[in-house]
Amino acid sequence: SASRLPVAILGQQLFNTRYKVWFHFQNYHPAKGISPMAIKDMIERGNKDPFRVFFLLGWIFAILGVLPWISFAWFDQSSYPGGFHAVVMSRGFMSCFVFGFLMTSIPKFTETEPATSWELAAGLTSVVASAFLARFGNGLESSLLTIAQIALVVVFIGRRFLKKKNNPPGTFFFLATGLVLGAAGSIIEIISLYQPTVFDGEWHLLGRLLSFYGMILAIVLGIGARLFPGILGWVEIVQAQRQRYERPVSYLSVVPLDVWIGVVLFLVSFIIESFYFEQAGRVIRASLVTYVAMRYWKLYRFPPKAIWMKVSLMISAWTVVAGEWLAAGFPGLGVDGKHLVFIGGFALLSFLVGARVTLAHGEGLAAESRRLPYIPLTALILVAAATRVGAHWTPTSYVPHLAYASVIWLLGVASWGVFFAPRLCKGLFSKH
Repeated sequence: SASRLPVAILGQQLFNTRYKVWFHFQNYHPAKGISPMAIKDMIERGNKDPFRVFFLLGWIFAILGVLPWISFAWFDQSSYPGGFHAVVMSRGFMSCFVFGFLMTSIPKFTETEPATSWELAAGLTSVVASAFLARFGNGLESSLLTIAQIALVVVFIGRRFLKKKNNPPGTFFFLATGLVLGAAGSIIEIISLYQPTVFDGEWHLLGRLLSFYGMILAIVLGIGARLFPGILGWVEIVQAQRQRYERPVSYLSVVPLDVWIGVVLFLVSFIIESFYFEQAGRVIRASLVTYVAMRYWKLYRFPPKAIWMKVSLMISAWTVVAGEWLAAGFPGLGVDGKHLVFIGGFALLSFLVGARVTLAHGEGLAAESRRLPYIPLTALILVAAATRVGAHWTPTSYVPHLAYASVIWLLGVASWGVFFAPRLCKGLFSKH
């Protein structure tokens, strides 16, 4: 009831989640036997709704990716977990939500066939391999895996693009750009690692910026330009966009001029940051992100129906803008600004969009008006982001601050899983 405290409701949900998830898995428990029809049914559901598998796996990676910081701060300092953390969070957690969204939405945008079993298996294999290589591999294997993941996405989109009945949104050109830059960045990293005389330190910096940061930022800019106005309730904006790109013409002809210019500035910003004047490159990129946020995301307008989901989305989107300007305005806060973008922006947006997709394919969007899990999720993730940024000003306790941020992050991630893990499992393991 409305009189119950949110923390009490959250606690009850956390207590019940393990039983809900277990119940759905019990339907296919090996001790009871798994019939060929049951396996076929489960695979078909995964192909139809790939987000269910990928979002669940992404949620697990979101937990695994920060646990080493807690261990490093308070238990075992023999191995610095920075490399593992970066790979698992970007190639595991973020890739899962990107795969899940694209493999679900692209067939609908292009009106083509859903994901096939081999595409689903290849995507899952690539993200699981990322965690394994992050723990036991090296930089070369991580970069090769990134190229493999990008190639899989390109093949998936390309096969449907050739058969499309409708064009995807013109702003998805940012998505294509991000994939190209991510692959290029990984190739540069490989060459700079093994042929440093060919590509020196500045080239290596460019490679890492493109593969770990630029690719995801470009994907968020492109997808957000179409998705965010719809979620926030700007129906007329979405209709105007659809009238432009849903026409039987060449896709490049529906890409707006400002998107073409934005793509060029996006690439230039990373080149300038890596080779010439660091702050100038960041200012160009922050200005571009701000333009997209105002022009396409419409962040200057409060949503017509201010439910918790929409408010959380706006806060997270504004965090992307704030993080870019933090890095641009303060030379010593480049890494901290990017972490603010990653945690409060990319990660929180992933969870919110994941929640929207899950509800849209399940009980409906009326649940978005509830306080839970949106209030604890948003508050805890933002506090985790602030704690991570605040570590910059506590050099004597820097590593413990990373652990504090990790604990708060885990609480936020748990609040999302309490509500959505059972719903994702229900679509896979329960008969309708």
